[in-house]
Parts: sequence; C-alpha cells; structure tokens
Amino acid sequence: MDAVPWLTVPLLLLLLLPLLLFTSSTFVFYFKKCFYVTWMMVLCLLAIPMCFLKSGGRDVENMRLISALIRHVKYFLGLRFEVSGSEHLLTEGPYVIISNHQSSLDVLGLMEILPERCTPIAKKELVYVGTMGISCWLGGVVFINRKKTSDAVSVMAEAAKTMLDNQIRLWVFPEGTRNQGGDLLPFKKGAFHLAVAAQVPIIPIVFSSYSNFYLRKEKQFNSGTIRLKILPKIDTKGLTSDDVSALMDKSFNLMRSPQNEHIALARKRHGYRLDNHEKNLNNSNVINPSLKMHKQRKTKQKNDDKTPEGAVPAYLLDREGQSRAKVLSNMIKQKRKEKAVPLPKVFKVIKSKSKRQKKAWKRIVTKVCFVGDGFTRKPPKYERFIRPMGGAGDLLTGF
Repeated sequence: MDAVPWLTVPLLLLLLLPLLLFTSSTFVFYFKKCFYVTWMMVLCLLAIPMCFLKSGGRDVENMRLISALIRHVKYFLGLRFEVSGSEHLLTEGPYVIISNHQSSLDVLGLMEILPERCTPIAKKELVYVGTMGISCWLGGVVFINRKKTSDAVSVMAEAAKTMLDNQIRLWVFPEGTRNQGGDLLPFKKGAFHLAVAAQVPIIPIVFSSYSNFYLRKEKQFNSGTIRLKILPKIDTKGLTSDDVSALMDKSFNLMRSPQNEHIALARKRHGYRLDNHEKNLNNSNVINPSLKMHKQRKTKQKNDDKTPEGAVPAYLLDREGQSRAKVLSNMIKQKRKEKAVPLPKVFKVIKSKSKRQKKAWKRIVTKVCFVGDGFTRKPPKYERFIRPMGGAGDLLTGF
C-alpha cells in the first residue's frame, strides 16, 4: 500500500511528458538541451575506458572513436546534415580547418565530417566539464587559455611543431566565441599564425545558420537541417607573419559569401524567424536608447507643407520644418551667447561654520537683501538655499 503513492508520481510524469512535448515549445527546448548534455556526458563516460584500451592514453586517434559514439545523437534531436565539398578534406598531410561557431551543436557537425588524425582547439575551461573534459583530453584536444594572450601564443607555437612532427590536423573556430547573429564575427589571428608558422594550408568550412530551428533566447529547438559547405584550401606556402592580416581577410571574405547564401536560402524556405534583423534592431534600441534617438533624428522627414501666416509666432515663420522646441532651444542658446540672459550675480557667500566641520552649510546671495549676524537656517527671500544640514527643530524664524 505504501508503494502506490510512489508509483503514481512517475506514472503521471510519463503521461504528462508527451502532452508537454506537443504543446509547449519551451519545454521541448529545455528537454532537448538536458537530454543532449546528459547523453553526451554518458557517451563520454563510455569512451574513457575504450580510449585507454585502444591507445593506452592521450592520442589523436581516439577522436575517431569518440566521433563514432557521438554521431548518432543527431537522430534523437531531429537534426540532419547536408555536406558539400567533402573532397577538399582528402588533402594529404596536415592542415588547419577553420569554421564559424554558433552553439554547442557545432560538435555534432564536427563529428559528422571529422577527417583522420584531426582534433579541435578548445578553451581551457572545457577540461573541467566532467567526463566530457576527460574524453577531450584523451582525444588530443589542444586547450588554450583565452584570457592570457602570452599562453595562447606559446600553445599555438607548440601546436605548429606538433602538427609537423605527428602529421595531425587542427580544427579552429577563428571567431573565438559563439555567435548566432547571422553574420560572421571578426576573426582572431591565432589560427592564421598557426597555419603560417607550420606552412600548412587552411580549409574553411561554413555551417548554415541554426535560426530556422534553434533559437536560444526564444527557447525554440525544433527539427532541422544543417548544411556544411567545405571550401577549397587556401595555400600558405611562402607566407610570413607580415601576411597574416591579408590571409585572415581573404579567409573571412571567402567564408562570408556562403554564409550569406545559407541565410538567404533559409529565409526563402522558412521566412524571417524571431531572430530577424528587425528584432535585433529593436533589441539594440532597447540596449542603447541614444542610438534609437540618433536614427530617428537622421531619418525624420521635414514638413514640406507651408504654415499659414498668423498660426505661429513671427520668429518661427522662417524656420518651417523644425519643431518649436528646437527653435526655442536654439533661440535661448543664441541669447545666452549674446549675454541677453545673464547669469545671476553672486554678491556674497555666507558660511555657518568652518570648513573642517562636517555639518557646515552656506548661502549664496544672488540679490541684495538683509542677512544679519545671527542668521538662521530658514532662507530669507531672494536667496538660493544650498545644502541644508539641519532638522525641522533647527529652522527658527530669522526676522
């Protein structure tokens, strides 16, 4: 009898689960995210002993084993991959792969097309993420500290030497962080210094936008298709560190063109989603109201209709198309410049106590008036009262 209440709770959850999956997009978002993270942790836990049995420890070849375990996760999330240009990954020898970075789902695309003896470069914090960090270390992932530039440079220099000695390929996200804004973020130079130092080619890969099925801010995670376009390699033979900026700009422009094609294709098939440019513009206006005011001022059309005489004051007749507040503000500024509205003259400054005492206060007399020696804290007429420091009981009559 005592076991009946405990059984009703999981039974109710099992009955409510299909209902929530079909009715609440927010629940689907969190359910898929939790399932994705949990299942990835479980798979990485299974991969740890398998990596030790295969290679005895840390080895790049373990990434092939890890990718084989993770590749099926896409079916549970309802994702499908379309790959074009895969023949470019058949390039012999070491090379550097660069791609755009949108979310943690990029791991599935990476595992889908991961070539032999290839491992990614990741942030150092990932090594502390439970079983996933251990499996990444066993897979030969190169960890860098993004907060310390000197450490990142030394790691990149060591990675260039390792590439040539062990004949491995490295996968780098040159944007440096996740970006779901549609367009590419400015690239960091680390990947290009690495390719130039090792004199190995660069192979750009472009992931299509996830905005037609995955929206993190709007809590939407539906089924969808991810398109991967692998571009021809960019040769770095004979280039030096002085050519890194030009190489980075060339790679950026090559990747930006297919990225825009992916966005245009997604808009043609699915239309504008919640993360379109109008919503981004509204968000930027909320974050920066001065930017919104500036845009409104720049785009505001002047009133071309002539104002009939007598409807406005005479000083406004020659300023058609301007608001009255703007004209009055300009007139006041002009009069102040001409000293037509002078600032009040200070005749005397009276202080109640010395400067060292904290509760000292003062009066600035701007008009001629009588102020006796024993003045109180109640301001007389025609005075500007500044910094009162006393209570109501101290305000005594002075006249």
